[in-house]
Amino acid sequence: MNTMVDLKRILAVHLDAMHAARAIDAEGFTRLAKALAEAEVPDPGVGPRAMLPTLVQAIDNALPPMYRDVVTLGLTTTEITATMMRMAWRQGALTSLRELIAVRRACLEVAELHVATLMPVRVQGVVAVPTTFAHLLGGLIAPLASAQTRIVAAFTEINRSPMGAGVLAGEIFAGERRRQADLLGFDALIPHTLVAIADVEDFVALMTAWQSVVVPLRRFLEEISVLTIAYPDAITIAGDEAREPEPSYPMLRLPTRLADVIAQLGEAEDLYASFGARMRSVPYVPIGSAAHAADAGYLDLGLATAQAVIADLTINPAILAHAAGEGFATSADLALFLIEEEHLRPTDARAIARIVLGRLGGEGNTVNGITQAMLDAAAMLTIGRELKVEMERLGRYLAPRRFLERRATPGSPAAEMMREWIAAEYARLEADEAWLDAHAAAIASRITALDARFSLAD
Repeated sequence: MNTMVDLKRILAVHLDAMHAARAIDAEGFTRLAKALAEAEVPDPGVGPRAMLPTLVQAIDNALPPMYRDVVTLGLTTTEITATMMRMAWRQGALTSLRELIAVRRACLEVAELHVATLMPVRVQGVVAVPTTFAHLLGGLIAPLASAQTRIVAAFTEINRSPMGAGVLAGEIFAGERRRQADLLGFDALIPHTLVAIADVEDFVALMTAWQSVVVPLRRFLEEISVLTIAYPDAITIAGDEAREPEPSYPMLRLPTRLADVIAQLGEAEDLYASFGARMRSVPYVPIGSAAHAADAGYLDLGLATAQAVIADLTINPAILAHAAGEGFATSADLALFLIEEEHLRPTDARAIARIVLGRLGGEGNTVNGITQAMLDAAAMLTIGRELKVEMERLGRYLAPRRFLERRATPGSPAAEMMREWIAAEYARLEADEAWLDAHAAAIASRITALDARFSLAD
């Protein structure tokens, strides 16, 4: 964003309103527009309030006395600041949407590669059930798509024009507010003039939406960090392969690149939380410099670096599949085996499964630790006879891949279900990208037309 160019654009739109209201004649409009276009003022990196007097002075210096001190007639610094803030934040929303689409696409591409890559899911450090890496990644992809929806909703509210609101009661050229909104690329105007300059919730909503991007990203990458330590040869990240071990613990090689990205995401999360609090601390009628104390706009959320890390993930399916088969236990699948293969009544099958799994848990074992003796002992207690189950057949039935295949419900880790889900997410991504392209192009088209008419350039 070029603050000086945006300030010129607002003054150009105001000149258009004055001309339409016949406050200035054709010659005055031409002279003022030329002086505005040719005004050379360096951008000192300060806010519009500080820059406006310097720009106005440069314009007046190029005008005959009869047209001086006219360019801001009926225009207040308050509405200028509010307008520039919304222009900056809408651009920030579009930038974040573009970056978010890139992250979502990278996640989907990795998920496509690992629809059949088995892995264990750990709950509080203990292996619970097997899943696939694609399914684990889906726990990030879906919240990011929801975050995109939140940013779009916030953008829709942000992209409304406060021009013509004056200090809070409207200004003398307010009849041109709809045209001003259109010239500056806004989709609508804010219909209430006090809301136009005093509202903070539109900005808080966008900051909250940005937080809903970084939080699931941070949580997912923290889980990946745990997995890279638990299974160091199964999940690696390009750039972390040569990381130095701790001198006293040569087997401990911490993923430093991953840690840096997690820290950056955490900082962005905290920053926008604090900005939201600052925004809500301004007065109800925030006239003066306090009106926009938190006008920092869009900051780097760390999405590009997070995308790069996700794209650079390298997975060893064999190691993860072995880990998936080592640790999980489920009484439901054992009971189903006894119903289907041993033809037991559901009540008896569940009772036997609970006894066996309870004993496994007490001994610290998993399904790999089930023995024929355990099954027969549980069966004697329940149905009064031994089962003599073929353990090889039971092992195949309880294998992690079969475990997932039996769960053919929408959204489950079963390969076909995941492929369907990924296809739907790709379709959602393409629709989101089309929306973004259309809205970004619409704003750019109107701004380009304004710049061409008034000979402004960024």
